[in-house]
Amino acid sequence: MGHQKIRRKKPEGIIHFLIFLGFSGLLIATTIAAADIYITHKLLDNWRYLIFAFYADVVGIIFLAGTCMALYRRVRYGSEEDETKLEAVRVLSLLIGVGLTGFLAEGLRIVAMGLPWQESWSVMGYLIAVAIRAAHVGPGQLLDAHLVIWGIHVILALGMIAIIPYTKLFHMLASPANILLSPETEQTLAPFPPVRNLENRQDIGAYHPKDLGWRDALEANACTNCRRCEEHCPAFLTGKALSPRTILQGLKTAVKSGNNLLEDGNGVIASEAVWSCTACGSCVEHCPVSNSPLNQIINLRIALTSRGFVPALAAKALEGIQSLGNPWEYEPAKRYEWLDKFKLSDIDDEQTEVIYWLGCGVGYDNRIQEIAEATMRILTKAGVKYKTLADSEICCGDPVRRMGEEALFQALAIQNHQTLAKFSNKTILTHCPHCYHVFKNEYAQLGLEINVVHHSQFLMKLIEDKRLTLKEPWEQSVIYHDPCYLGRHNKEFSNPRQLIESAPNLKLTLMEFEENRDQAFCCGGGGGQLWLESEMGERINYRRFAQAEEKQPDVIATACPYCKIMLDTACSFRGSKIKVKDISELLEIS
Repeated sequence: MGHQKIRRKKPEGIIHFLIFLGFSGLLIATTIAAADIYITHKLLDNWRYLIFAFYADVVGIIFLAGTCMALYRRVRYGSEEDETKLEAVRVLSLLIGVGLTGFLAEGLRIVAMGLPWQESWSVMGYLIAVAIRAAHVGPGQLLDAHLVIWGIHVILALGMIAIIPYTKLFHMLASPANILLSPETEQTLAPFPPVRNLENRQDIGAYHPKDLGWRDALEANACTNCRRCEEHCPAFLTGKALSPRTILQGLKTAVKSGNNLLEDGNGVIASEAVWSCTACGSCVEHCPVSNSPLNQIINLRIALTSRGFVPALAAKALEGIQSLGNPWEYEPAKRYEWLDKFKLSDIDDEQTEVIYWLGCGVGYDNRIQEIAEATMRILTKAGVKYKTLADSEICCGDPVRRMGEEALFQALAIQNHQTLAKFSNKTILTHCPHCYHVFKNEYAQLGLEINVVHHSQFLMKLIEDKRLTLKEPWEQSVIYHDPCYLGRHNKEFSNPRQLIESAPNLKLTLMEFEENRDQAFCCGGGGGQLWLESEMGERINYRRFAQAEEKQPDVIATACPYCKIMLDTACSFRGSKIKVKDISELLEIS
Protein backbone atom coordinates (compact mmCIF):
# COMPACT_ATOMS: atom_id res chain seq x y z
CA MET A 1 0.00 0.00 0.00
CA GLY A 2 3.05 2.26 0.06
CA HIS A 3 3.06 2.00 -3.76
CA GLN A 4 3.03 5.62 -4.93
CA LYS A 5 0.82 4.96 -7.96
CA ILE A 6 -1.99 3.75 -5.70
CA ARG A 7 -1.68 6.85 -3.53
CA ARG A 8 -1.55 9.18 -6.54
CA LYS A 9 -5.33 9.19 -6.94
CA LYS A 10 -6.47 10.44 -3.54
CA PRO A 11 -10.01 9.05 -2.93
CA GLU A 12 -9.22 5.60 -4.29
CA GLY A 13 -5.82 5.60 -2.60
CA ILE A 14 -7.35 6.35 0.79
CA ILE A 15 -10.07 3.74 0.31
CA HIS A 16 -7.57 1.06 -0.71
CA PHE A 17 -5.39 1.95 2.28
CA LEU A 18 -8.32 1.58 4.68
CA ILE A 19 -9.43 -1.75 3.21
CA PHE A 20 -5.88 -3.11 3.14
CA LEU A 21 -5.12 -1.93 6.68
CA GLY A 22 -8.41 -3.27 8.02
CA PHE A 23 -8.23 -6.60 6.22
CA SER A 24 -4.59 -7.20 7.21
CA GLY A 25 -5.37 -6.22 10.79
CA LEU A 26 -8.33 -8.60 10.97
CA LEU A 27 -6.24 -11.40 9.50
CA ILE A 28 -3.65 -10.86 12.22
CA ALA A 29 -6.36 -10.69 14.92
CA THR A 30 -7.98 -13.92 13.71
CA THR A 31 -4.62 -15.68 13.67
CA ILE A 32 -3.86 -14.55 17.25
CA ALA A 33 -7.32 -15.63 18.47
CA ALA A 34 -6.98 -19.03 16.80
CA ALA A 35 -3.54 -19.54 18.33
CA ASP A 36 -4.93 -18.70 21.78
CA ILE A 37 -7.92 -21.06 21.47
CA TYR A 38 -6.24 -24.05 19.84
CA ILE A 39 -2.59 -23.85 20.96
CA THR A 40 -1.50 -21.77 23.96
CA HIS A 41 -4.72 -20.95 25.88
CA LYS A 42 -2.69 -18.23 27.65
CA LEU A 43 -1.83 -15.81 24.84
CA LEU A 44 -4.70 -13.44 25.65
CA ASP A 45 -4.68 -13.57 29.45
CA ASN A 46 -5.28 -10.47 31.61
CA TRP A 47 -4.13 -7.12 30.18
CA ARG A 48 -3.13 -8.66 26.84
CA TYR A 49 -6.79 -9.44 26.16
CA LEU A 50 -7.77 -5.79 26.70
CA ILE A 51 -5.23 -4.59 24.14
CA PHE A 52 -6.25 -7.34 21.71
CA ALA A 53 -9.98 -6.54 22.06
CA PHE A 54 -9.38 -2.84 21.38
CA TYR A 55 -7.06 -3.57 18.43
CA ALA A 56 -9.44 -6.08 16.81
CA ASP A 57 -12.40 -3.70 16.94
CA VAL A 58 -10.43 -0.72 15.64
CA VAL A 59 -9.13 -2.60 12.57
CA GLY A 60 -12.65 -3.98 12.03
CA ILE A 61 -14.04 -0.43 12.03
CA ILE A 62 -11.33 0.64 9.57
CA PHE A 63 -12.19 -2.31 7.31
CA LEU A 64 -15.91 -1.48 7.33
CA ALA A 65 -15.20 2.20 6.69
CA GLY A 66 -13.09 1.37 3.65
CA THR A 67 -15.51 -1.14 2.14
CA CYS A 68 -18.53 1.12 2.70
CA MET A 69 -16.72 4.06 1.07
CA ALA A 70 -15.77 1.84 -1.88
CA LEU A 71 -19.36 0.61 -2.27
CA TYR A 72 -20.70 4.17 -2.16
CA ARG A 73 -18.29 5.36 -4.84
CA ARG A 74 -19.03 2.37 -7.07
CA VAL A 75 -22.82 2.86 -6.80
CA ARG A 76 -22.70 6.67 -6.90
CA TYR A 77 -20.14 7.22 -9.63
CA GLY A 78 -19.94 3.92 -11.51
CA SER A 79 -21.38 3.92 -15.03
CA GLU A 80 -24.46 1.81 -15.68
CA GLU A 81 -22.67 0.50 -18.77
CA ASP A 82 -19.71 -0.64 -16.68
CA GLU A 83 -19.71 -4.42 -16.94
CA THR A 84 -17.61 -4.68 -13.76
CA LYS A 85 -19.99 -2.63 -11.59
CA LEU A 86 -22.31 -5.50 -10.61
CA GLU A 87 -19.42 -7.78 -9.69
CA ALA A 88 -17.81 -5.04 -7.59
CA VAL A 89 -21.09 -4.34 -5.77
CA ARG A 90 -21.53 -8.04 -4.99
CA VAL A 91 -17.98 -8.46 -3.73
CA LEU A 92 -18.06 -5.32 -1.59
CA SER A 93 -21.46 -6.28 -0.17
CA LEU A 94 -20.00 -9.64 0.81
CA LEU A 95 -17.06 -7.96 2.55
CA ILE A 96 -19.38 -5.59 4.39
CA GLY A 97 -21.51 -8.58 5.39
CA VAL A 98 -18.47 -10.30 6.87
CA GLY A 99 -17.62 -7.21 8.92
CA LEU A 100 -21.16 -6.50 10.13
CA THR A 101 -21.94 -10.09 11.15
CA GLY A 102 -18.62 -10.23 13.00
CA PHE A 103 -19.48 -7.17 15.08
CA LEU A 104 -23.07 -8.34 15.63
CA ALA A 105 -21.89 -11.77 16.82
CA GLU A 106 -19.45 -10.06 19.15
CA GLY A 107 -22.20 -7.83 20.56
CA LEU A 108 -24.48 -10.81 21.20
CA ARG A 109 -21.65 -12.64 22.96
CA ILE A 110 -20.89 -9.66 25.20
CA VAL A 111 -24.51 -9.10 26.26
CA ALA A 112 -24.95 -12.83 26.92
CA MET A 113 -21.93 -12.60 29.26
CA GLY A 114 -23.61 -9.79 31.19
CA LEU A 115 -21.54 -6.88 29.80
CA PRO A 116 -18.36 -7.44 31.87
CA TRP A 117 -16.18 -4.32 32.10
CA GLN A 118 -13.29 -5.98 30.29
CA GLU A 119 -15.42 -6.16 27.13
CA SER A 120 -15.78 -2.37 27.07
CA TRP A 121 -12.38 -2.41 25.35
CA SER A 122 -14.19 -4.01 22.40
CA VAL A 123 -15.50 -0.57 21.48
CA MET A 124 -17.88 -1.47 18.64
CA GLY A 125 -19.00 -4.82 20.06
CA TYR A 126 -19.75 -3.23 23.44
CA LEU A 127 -21.88 -0.48 21.87
CA ILE A 128 -23.88 -3.12 19.99
CA ALA A 129 -24.24 -5.15 23.19
CA VAL A 130 -25.61 -2.12 25.06
CA ALA A 131 -28.14 -1.55 22.26
CA ILE A 132 -29.22 -5.23 22.31
CA ARG A 133 -29.61 -5.18 26.09
CA ALA A 134 -31.82 -2.10 25.82
CA ALA A 135 -34.11 -4.15 23.55
CA HIS A 136 -34.73 -6.61 26.45
CA VAL A 137 -33.92 -9.75 24.45
CA GLY A 138 -34.26 -12.92 26.50
CA PRO A 139 -31.23 -15.13 27.36
CA GLY A 140 -32.44 -18.03 25.23
CA GLN A 141 -33.00 -15.77 22.26
CA LEU A 142 -29.53 -14.28 22.72
CA LEU A 143 -27.87 -17.68 22.50
CA ASP A 144 -29.93 -18.70 19.46
CA ALA A 145 -29.28 -15.37 17.73
CA HIS A 146 -25.56 -15.58 18.46
CA LEU A 147 -25.39 -19.10 17.02
CA VAL A 148 -27.22 -18.05 13.83
CA ILE A 149 -25.23 -14.82 13.31
CA TRP A 150 -21.94 -16.56 14.03
CA GLY A 151 -22.86 -19.28 11.54
CA ILE A 152 -23.69 -16.67 8.89
CA HIS A 153 -20.40 -14.86 9.61
CA VAL A 154 -18.41 -18.08 9.17
CA ILE A 155 -20.25 -18.96 5.93
CA LEU A 156 -19.65 -15.46 4.51
CA ALA A 157 -15.98 -15.49 5.52
CA LEU A 158 -15.38 -18.93 4.00
CA GLY A 159 -17.38 -17.93 0.94
CA MET A 160 -15.15 -14.87 0.54
CA ILE A 161 -12.07 -17.11 0.55
CA ALA A 162 -13.69 -19.55 -1.89
CA ILE A 163 -14.51 -16.90 -4.51
CA ILE A 164 -11.09 -15.22 -4.48
CA PRO A 165 -9.81 -17.04 -7.62
CA TYR A 166 -12.99 -16.20 -9.56
CA THR A 167 -13.57 -12.52 -8.74
CA LYS A 168 -11.81 -9.18 -8.42
CA LEU A 169 -10.60 -10.33 -5.01
CA PHE A 170 -7.89 -12.34 -6.76
CA HIS A 171 -6.01 -9.08 -7.28
CA MET A 172 -5.27 -9.18 -3.52
CA LEU A 173 -2.78 -11.94 -4.40
CA ALA A 174 -1.88 -11.14 -8.01
CA SER A 175 -1.35 -7.38 -7.63
CA PRO A 176 1.25 -7.44 -4.84
CA ALA A 177 3.09 -10.24 -6.64
CA ASN A 178 3.02 -8.24 -9.87
CA ILE A 179 4.35 -5.12 -8.17
CA LEU A 180 7.16 -7.03 -6.46
CA LEU A 181 8.20 -8.75 -9.71
CA SER A 182 7.91 -5.68 -11.94
CA PRO A 183 11.12 -4.82 -13.85
CA GLU A 184 10.15 -1.12 -13.81
CA THR A 185 12.60 1.18 -12.02
CA GLU A 186 12.68 4.81 -10.90
CA GLN A 187 14.96 5.58 -13.86
CA THR A 188 12.95 4.03 -16.68
CA LEU A 189 9.77 2.24 -17.63
CA ALA A 190 10.56 -1.40 -18.32
CA PRO A 191 11.34 -1.82 -22.05
CA PHE A 192 9.89 -4.70 -24.02
CA PRO A 193 11.99 -7.85 -23.48
CA PRO A 194 13.62 -9.15 -26.67
CA VAL A 195 12.33 -12.27 -28.37
CA ARG A 196 15.01 -14.95 -28.13
CA ASN A 197 16.03 -17.66 -30.63
CA LEU A 198 14.33 -15.95 -33.56
CA GLU A 199 16.17 -18.11 -36.06
CA ASN A 200 14.53 -21.25 -34.66
CA ARG A 201 10.98 -19.88 -34.49
CA GLN A 202 8.40 -19.33 -37.20
CA ASP A 203 5.45 -17.85 -35.33
CA ILE A 204 6.32 -15.29 -32.69
CA GLY A 205 4.38 -12.83 -30.57
CA ALA A 206 1.15 -13.36 -28.63
CA TYR A 207 -1.45 -14.87 -30.95
CA HIS A 208 -2.79 -17.74 -28.86
CA PRO A 209 -2.96 -18.13 -25.04
CA LYS A 210 -0.15 -20.71 -25.24
CA ASP A 211 2.11 -17.91 -26.52
CA LEU A 212 1.79 -16.04 -23.21
CA GLY A 213 4.32 -16.49 -20.42
CA TRP A 214 3.56 -16.72 -16.72
CA ARG A 215 4.37 -13.01 -16.35
CA ASP A 216 1.70 -12.12 -18.93
CA ALA A 217 -0.88 -14.25 -17.14
CA LEU A 218 0.04 -12.60 -13.84
CA GLU A 219 -0.44 -9.14 -15.34
CA ALA A 220 -3.84 -10.09 -16.73
CA ASN A 221 -4.98 -11.35 -13.33
CA ALA A 222 -3.48 -8.38 -11.50
CA CYS A 223 -5.61 -5.95 -13.56
CA THR A 224 -8.42 -4.63 -11.34
CA ASN A 225 -10.44 -2.85 -14.05
CA CYS A 226 -9.75 0.44 -12.26
CA ARG A 227 -9.66 2.36 -15.60
CA ARG A 228 -6.73 4.59 -14.66
CA CYS A 229 -4.98 3.55 -17.88
CA GLU A 230 -7.99 4.69 -19.90
CA GLU A 231 -8.16 8.00 -18.03
CA HIS A 232 -4.65 8.86 -19.28
CA CYS A 233 -4.41 7.00 -22.62
CA PRO A 234 -4.19 9.56 -25.46
CA ALA A 235 -5.62 7.10 -27.98
CA PHE A 236 -8.62 6.25 -25.79
CA LEU A 237 -9.25 9.89 -24.84
CA THR A 238 -9.34 10.96 -28.49
CA GLY A 239 -11.83 8.32 -29.56
CA LYS A 240 -9.55 5.60 -30.94
CA ALA A 241 -10.34 1.89 -30.68
CA LEU A 242 -7.72 1.29 -28.01
CA SER A 243 -8.39 0.69 -24.33
CA PRO A 244 -5.33 -0.62 -22.44
CA ARG A 245 -7.71 -2.07 -19.85
CA THR A 246 -9.60 -4.18 -22.38
CA ILE A 247 -6.30 -5.44 -23.80
CA LEU A 248 -5.44 -6.97 -20.41
CA GLN A 249 -8.99 -8.15 -19.82
CA GLY A 250 -8.90 -9.69 -23.31
CA LEU A 251 -5.80 -11.66 -22.36
CA LYS A 252 -7.62 -12.95 -19.27
CA THR A 253 -10.70 -13.89 -21.30
CA ALA A 254 -8.64 -15.70 -23.94
CA VAL A 255 -6.72 -17.67 -21.32
CA LYS A 256 -9.98 -18.83 -19.73
CA SER A 257 -11.74 -19.63 -23.01
CA GLY A 258 -8.78 -20.97 -24.99
CA ASN A 259 -9.68 -18.72 -27.96
CA ASN A 260 -7.09 -16.87 -30.02
CA LEU A 261 -6.09 -13.47 -28.67
CA LEU A 262 -6.59 -11.48 -31.88
CA GLU A 263 -9.73 -11.03 -33.94
CA ASP A 264 -7.76 -11.69 -37.10
CA GLY A 265 -7.69 -15.25 -35.83
CA ASN A 266 -11.25 -15.30 -34.44
CA GLY A 267 -9.97 -13.99 -31.13
CA VAL A 268 -11.10 -11.46 -28.54
CA ILE A 269 -8.84 -8.41 -29.12
CA ALA A 270 -9.43 -6.12 -32.12
CA SER A 271 -6.33 -5.54 -34.24
CA GLU A 272 -7.53 -1.96 -34.82
CA ALA A 273 -7.12 -1.36 -31.09
CA VAL A 274 -3.62 -2.84 -31.14
CA TRP A 275 -2.54 -0.55 -33.99
CA SER A 276 -3.94 2.59 -32.30
CA CYS A 277 -1.29 2.68 -29.56
CA THR A 278 1.29 5.51 -29.56
CA ALA A 279 3.61 3.57 -27.21
CA CYS A 280 3.70 6.64 -24.94
CA GLY A 281 3.80 4.53 -21.76
CA SER A 282 1.13 6.54 -19.96
CA CYS A 283 -0.81 3.37 -19.16
CA VAL A 284 2.30 1.89 -17.55
CA GLU A 285 3.02 5.08 -15.63
CA HIS A 286 -0.45 5.20 -14.11
CA CYS A 287 -1.16 1.52 -13.48
CA PRO A 288 -1.36 1.07 -9.70
CA VAL A 289 -0.38 -2.61 -9.92
CA SER A 290 2.66 -2.14 -12.24
CA ASN A 291 1.10 -3.72 -15.32
CA SER A 292 2.53 -2.90 -18.75
CA PRO A 293 -0.29 -2.86 -21.32
CA LEU A 294 2.27 -1.30 -23.68
CA ASN A 295 4.48 -4.40 -23.70
CA GLN A 296 1.41 -6.60 -24.18
CA ILE A 297 0.42 -4.47 -27.19
CA ILE A 298 3.90 -4.78 -28.71
CA ASN A 299 3.74 -8.54 -28.23
CA LEU A 300 0.38 -8.58 -30.03
CA ARG A 301 1.82 -6.43 -32.84
CA ILE A 302 4.69 -8.89 -33.22
CA ALA A 303 2.10 -11.66 -33.68
CA LEU A 304 0.23 -9.62 -36.31
CA THR A 305 3.36 -8.53 -38.18
CA SER A 306 4.92 -12.00 -38.25
CA ARG A 307 1.69 -13.34 -39.76
CA GLY A 308 1.35 -10.59 -42.38
CA PHE A 309 -1.51 -8.63 -40.76
CA VAL A 310 0.11 -5.19 -41.14
CA PRO A 311 -1.59 -1.91 -42.18
CA ALA A 312 -0.50 -0.80 -45.65
CA LEU A 313 1.33 2.38 -44.58
CA ALA A 314 3.17 0.52 -41.83
CA ALA A 315 4.18 -2.24 -44.24
CA LYS A 316 5.55 0.36 -46.66
CA ALA A 317 7.60 2.02 -43.89
CA LEU A 318 9.00 -1.34 -42.75
CA GLU A 319 9.95 -2.24 -46.32
CA GLY A 320 11.76 1.10 -46.64
CA ILE A 321 13.74 0.48 -43.47
CA GLN A 322 14.68 -3.03 -44.58
CA SER A 323 15.80 -2.03 -48.08
CA LEU A 324 17.04 1.55 -47.67
CA GLY A 325 17.61 1.95 -43.92
CA ASN A 326 14.86 4.53 -43.45
CA PRO A 327 11.04 4.53 -43.34
CA TRP A 328 10.69 7.36 -45.89
CA GLU A 329 12.13 5.24 -48.75
CA TYR A 330 14.68 7.86 -49.82
CA GLU A 331 18.08 6.94 -51.20
CA PRO A 332 20.66 7.26 -48.37
CA ALA A 333 23.14 9.12 -50.56
CA LYS A 334 20.81 12.11 -50.87
CA ARG A 335 20.16 12.47 -47.16
CA TYR A 336 23.30 14.27 -46.12
CA GLU A 337 24.24 16.60 -48.97
CA TRP A 338 23.52 19.54 -46.65
CA LEU A 339 26.33 18.39 -44.31
CA ASP A 340 29.06 19.67 -46.67
CA LYS A 341 28.81 23.24 -45.33
CA PHE A 342 29.93 22.11 -41.87
CA LYS A 343 33.32 20.80 -43.13
CA LEU A 344 33.39 17.91 -40.69
CA SER A 345 36.01 16.08 -42.76
CA ASP A 346 38.64 18.50 -41.41
CA ILE A 347 38.37 16.89 -37.95
CA ASP A 348 40.46 13.73 -37.48
CA ASP A 349 39.33 10.76 -35.40
CA GLU A 350 41.79 11.43 -32.57
CA GLN A 351 40.38 14.92 -31.97
CA THR A 352 36.78 13.77 -32.08
CA GLU A 353 34.95 14.03 -28.75
CA VAL A 354 31.46 13.21 -29.91
CA ILE A 355 29.79 11.18 -32.63
CA TYR A 356 26.57 13.01 -33.49
CA TRP A 357 23.90 10.48 -34.49
CA LEU A 358 21.61 12.44 -36.79
CA GLY A 359 18.80 9.91 -37.13
CA CYS A 360 17.10 8.66 -40.26
CA GLY A 361 14.59 11.53 -40.54
CA VAL A 362 17.05 14.40 -40.73
CA GLY A 363 17.51 14.26 -44.50
CA TYR A 364 13.81 14.06 -45.36
CA ASP A 365 12.06 16.68 -43.26
CA ASN A 366 13.26 20.27 -42.98
CA ARG A 367 11.85 20.54 -39.46
CA ILE A 368 14.16 17.76 -38.25
CA GLN A 369 17.08 19.15 -40.24
CA GLU A 370 16.63 22.48 -38.42
CA ILE A 371 17.18 20.66 -35.12
CA ALA A 372 20.37 19.02 -36.38
CA GLU A 373 21.79 22.23 -37.87
CA ALA A 374 21.06 24.22 -34.70
CA THR A 375 22.72 21.54 -32.57
CA MET A 376 25.77 21.43 -34.83
CA ARG A 377 26.22 25.21 -34.80
CA ILE A 378 26.04 25.14 -30.98
CA LEU A 379 28.65 22.38 -30.85
CA THR A 380 30.92 24.40 -33.13
CA LYS A 381 30.39 27.53 -31.03
CA ALA A 382 31.31 25.58 -27.88
CA GLY A 383 34.46 24.20 -29.51
CA VAL A 384 33.29 20.61 -29.44
CA LYS A 385 35.12 18.36 -31.90
CA TYR A 386 32.46 16.12 -33.41
CA LYS A 387 31.70 13.98 -36.41
CA THR A 388 28.64 12.38 -37.97
CA LEU A 389 28.37 9.01 -39.64
CA ALA A 390 26.43 10.49 -42.57
CA ASP A 391 25.26 7.76 -44.95
CA SER A 392 26.72 5.03 -42.69
CA GLU A 393 23.70 5.58 -40.46
CA ILE A 394 20.59 3.46 -40.74
CA CYS A 395 17.39 3.56 -38.70
CA CYS A 396 17.97 2.90 -34.97
CA GLY A 397 15.03 0.49 -35.03
CA ASP A 398 12.56 2.33 -32.80
CA PRO A 399 9.61 2.39 -35.26
CA VAL A 400 10.47 -1.15 -36.33
CA ARG A 401 10.18 -2.49 -32.81
CA ARG A 402 7.06 -0.50 -31.95
CA MET A 403 5.37 -1.86 -35.07
CA GLY A 404 6.27 -5.43 -34.17
CA GLU A 405 8.99 -6.38 -36.65
CA GLU A 406 11.24 -7.91 -34.00
CA ALA A 407 13.60 -9.79 -36.33
CA LEU A 408 14.36 -6.64 -38.34
CA PHE A 409 14.87 -4.67 -35.12
CA GLN A 410 17.47 -7.11 -33.83
CA ALA A 411 19.24 -7.11 -37.19
CA LEU A 412 19.37 -3.28 -37.16
CA ALA A 413 20.64 -3.29 -33.58
CA ILE A 414 23.52 -5.62 -34.46
CA GLN A 415 24.42 -3.63 -37.59
CA ASN A 416 24.33 -0.28 -35.80
CA HIS A 417 26.38 -1.63 -32.91
CA GLN A 418 29.01 -2.87 -35.35
CA THR A 419 29.08 0.58 -36.97
CA LEU A 420 29.50 2.32 -33.60
CA ALA A 421 31.92 -0.24 -32.11
CA LYS A 422 34.99 1.59 -33.46
CA PHE A 423 33.85 4.66 -31.53
CA SER A 424 33.43 2.82 -28.23
CA ASN A 425 35.59 5.40 -26.45
CA LYS A 426 33.45 8.27 -27.76
CA THR A 427 30.15 9.66 -26.62
CA ILE A 428 27.23 9.10 -28.99
CA LEU A 429 25.06 12.21 -29.10
CA THR A 430 21.48 12.25 -30.42
CA HIS A 431 18.67 14.81 -30.48
CA CYS A 432 16.05 12.05 -30.79
CA PRO A 433 14.63 10.53 -27.56
CA HIS A 434 13.60 7.44 -29.52
CA CYS A 435 17.18 6.79 -30.68
CA TYR A 436 18.37 7.60 -27.14
CA HIS A 437 15.94 5.13 -25.56
CA VAL A 438 16.71 2.33 -28.01
CA PHE A 439 20.50 2.73 -27.72
CA LYS A 440 20.46 3.08 -23.94
CA ASN A 441 17.86 0.50 -22.92
CA GLU A 442 16.88 -1.86 -25.73
CA TYR A 443 20.26 -2.52 -27.36
CA ALA A 444 21.56 -3.25 -23.86
CA GLN A 445 18.99 -6.05 -23.55
CA LEU A 446 20.76 -7.72 -26.47
CA GLY A 447 24.15 -7.25 -24.82
CA LEU A 448 25.01 -4.29 -27.08
CA GLU A 449 26.30 -1.43 -24.92
CA ILE A 450 26.41 2.11 -26.32
CA ASN A 451 27.49 5.26 -24.43
CA VAL A 452 24.70 7.60 -25.51
CA VAL A 453 23.47 11.00 -24.30
CA HIS A 454 20.53 13.12 -25.36
CA HIS A 455 21.34 16.59 -26.65
CA SER A 456 19.45 18.21 -23.75
CA GLN A 457 21.88 16.51 -21.32
CA PHE A 458 24.99 17.26 -23.39
CA LEU A 459 24.16 20.92 -24.04
CA MET A 460 23.38 21.49 -20.37
CA LYS A 461 26.77 20.00 -19.49
CA LEU A 462 28.45 22.45 -21.92
CA ILE A 463 26.81 25.35 -20.08
CA GLU A 464 27.73 23.98 -16.65
CA ASP A 465 31.37 23.54 -17.80
CA LYS A 466 31.30 27.12 -19.16
CA ARG A 467 32.18 25.91 -22.65
CA LEU A 468 28.97 27.47 -23.93
CA THR A 469 28.07 31.04 -22.97
CA LEU A 470 24.66 32.52 -23.70
CA LYS A 471 24.40 36.26 -24.23
CA GLU A 472 21.11 37.23 -25.79
CA PRO A 473 17.99 37.16 -23.56
CA TRP A 474 14.76 35.61 -24.75
CA GLU A 475 11.75 37.89 -24.61
CA GLN A 476 9.05 35.32 -25.25
CA SER A 477 6.77 33.06 -23.25
CA VAL A 478 7.69 29.40 -23.75
CA ILE A 479 5.73 26.30 -22.82
CA TYR A 480 7.66 23.04 -22.67
CA HIS A 481 6.19 19.78 -23.95
CA ASP A 482 7.77 16.65 -22.42
CA PRO A 483 8.54 14.00 -25.06
CA CYS A 484 7.30 10.61 -23.87
CA TYR A 485 10.55 8.77 -24.57
CA LEU A 486 12.74 11.39 -22.89
CA GLY A 487 10.45 12.15 -19.98
CA ARG A 488 8.13 9.33 -19.00
CA HIS A 489 10.27 6.48 -20.36
CA ASN A 490 13.66 7.77 -19.18
CA LYS A 491 12.73 10.24 -16.42
CA GLU A 492 14.63 13.17 -17.93
CA PHE A 493 12.63 16.23 -16.94
CA SER A 494 15.10 18.77 -15.55
CA ASN A 495 17.75 19.32 -18.25
CA PRO A 496 15.42 20.63 -20.98
CA ARG A 497 13.80 23.06 -18.54
CA GLN A 498 17.17 24.23 -17.23
CA LEU A 499 18.33 24.84 -20.79
CA ILE A 500 15.30 26.98 -21.54
CA GLU A 501 15.85 28.99 -18.37
CA SER A 502 19.61 29.29 -18.79
CA ALA A 503 19.68 32.55 -20.79
CA PRO A 504 21.18 35.51 -18.87
CA ASN A 505 19.00 38.51 -18.01
CA LEU A 506 16.02 36.18 -18.30
CA LYS A 507 13.01 37.87 -19.88
CA LEU A 508 11.00 34.82 -20.81
CA THR A 509 8.20 33.08 -18.94
CA LEU A 510 8.56 29.30 -18.81
CA MET A 511 5.08 27.87 -18.73
CA GLU A 512 3.85 24.36 -18.05
CA PHE A 513 1.03 22.27 -19.46
CA GLU A 514 -1.53 21.08 -16.94
CA GLU A 515 -0.31 17.58 -17.86
CA ASN A 516 3.46 17.72 -17.64
CA ARG A 517 6.52 15.66 -16.73
CA ASP A 518 5.51 12.01 -16.14
CA GLN A 519 1.86 13.01 -16.55
CA ALA A 520 2.44 14.62 -19.98
CA PHE A 521 -0.02 14.06 -22.83
CA CYS A 522 1.52 12.41 -25.91
CA CYS A 523 2.08 14.26 -29.21
CA GLY A 524 0.67 11.25 -31.07
CA GLY A 525 3.73 10.45 -33.19
CA GLY A 526 5.23 7.48 -31.35
CA GLY A 527 4.49 3.78 -31.70
CA GLY A 528 4.79 4.05 -35.48
CA GLN A 529 1.88 6.51 -35.68
CA LEU A 530 3.84 8.79 -38.03
CA TRP A 531 3.21 6.02 -40.57
CA LEU A 532 0.03 4.40 -39.22
CA GLU A 533 -2.08 7.59 -39.02
CA SER A 534 -5.31 6.31 -37.48
CA GLU A 535 -8.31 8.20 -38.86
CA MET A 536 -10.64 7.32 -35.98
CA GLY A 537 -11.59 10.08 -33.56
CA GLU A 538 -9.70 13.30 -32.89
CA ARG A 539 -6.03 13.61 -33.85
CA ILE A 540 -3.88 13.37 -30.74
CA ASN A 541 -1.49 16.14 -31.83
CA TYR A 542 -4.46 18.50 -32.31
CA ARG A 543 -5.57 17.78 -28.73
CA ARG A 544 -2.09 18.49 -27.35
CA PHE A 545 -1.74 21.69 -29.38
CA ALA A 546 -5.13 22.88 -28.13
CA GLN A 547 -3.88 22.38 -24.57
CA ALA A 548 -0.93 24.65 -25.41
CA GLU A 549 -3.22 27.30 -26.92
CA GLU A 550 -5.09 27.56 -23.63
CA LYS A 551 -1.86 28.89 -22.07
CA GLN A 552 -1.26 31.36 -24.93
CA PRO A 553 2.53 30.94 -25.25
CA ASP A 554 4.68 32.47 -27.99
CA VAL A 555 6.65 29.24 -28.42
CA ILE A 556 6.09 25.54 -27.79
CA ALA A 557 9.47 24.04 -26.96
CA THR A 558 10.20 20.35 -27.12
CA ALA A 559 13.19 18.01 -27.32
CA CYS A 560 12.09 15.44 -29.88
CA PRO A 561 11.81 15.50 -33.69
CA TYR A 562 8.57 13.48 -33.60
CA CYS A 563 7.02 15.98 -31.21
CA LYS A 564 8.15 18.93 -33.31
CA ILE A 565 6.64 17.42 -36.47
CA MET A 566 3.33 16.54 -34.81
CA LEU A 567 2.88 19.85 -32.97
CA ASP A 568 4.00 21.91 -35.97
CA THR A 569 1.50 20.03 -38.15
CA ALA A 570 -1.26 20.85 -35.66
CA CYS A 571 -0.10 24.47 -35.58
CA SER A 572 -0.39 24.74 -39.38
CA PHE A 573 -3.81 23.08 -39.37
CA ARG A 574 -5.16 25.55 -36.81
CA GLY A 575 -3.51 28.57 -38.46
CA SER A 576 -1.86 29.53 -35.18
CA LYS A 577 0.93 32.07 -34.77
CA ILE A 578 2.56 29.96 -32.06
CA LYS A 579 6.01 28.72 -33.06
CA VAL A 580 7.16 25.16 -32.42
CA LYS A 581 10.88 24.88 -31.67
CA ASP A 582 13.35 22.32 -30.43
CA ILE A 583 15.36 23.36 -27.36
CA SER A 584 18.50 23.47 -29.53
CA GLU A 585 16.88 26.08 -31.76
CA LEU A 586 15.93 28.17 -28.73
CA LEU A 587 19.43 27.83 -27.35
CA GLU A 588 20.97 28.97 -30.63
CA ILE A 589 18.97 32.22 -30.44
CA SER A 590 20.94 33.05 -27.31
